[in-house]
This record gives sequence, structure tokens and C-alpha cells, in this order.
Amino acid sequence: DFAFVILPQMLLATLNTILAAGIGYIIAAIVGLFFLLGQRTPIKIINIIYLLHHFCNIFFRLQTSCFP
Repeated sequence: DFAFVILPQMLLATLNTILAAGIGYIIAAIVGLFFLLGQRTPIKIINIIYLLHHFCNIFFRLQTSCFP
């Protein structure tokens, strides 16, 4: 039957959708936390650059910083 032919494809598509939603949620939470921490500092421009530097080093696991 046609239903049994497309069932594996539908399950795979469902898992991909759930995975994409989960990854999007994690990214939104990290970016939201980043902006929250940036708001809690008195000198915003310095602390935003500092947080960007650490964000790049931690989450992208670079040996060098994002900013030269």
C-alpha cells in the first residue's frame, strides 16, 4: 500500500522538523541570554564586544578570537 511506502519518509521528515525546532530554540535561548547579559553592564559597548569575543570562542571553538 501507498501508506506503508511513505511512512518511513514521513517519520524521517517529522524527526527533522523536531530537530530543527529544537536547534532553533537553543539558538534563540543563547542569543537571548547574550542580550540579557549585555543589558546588565554599565559600559555597554565595551561589554558587548567582550561578550561577542567570548561567544565566538566558546560556541565556535576557535583557537583565535573573532576580532583581530
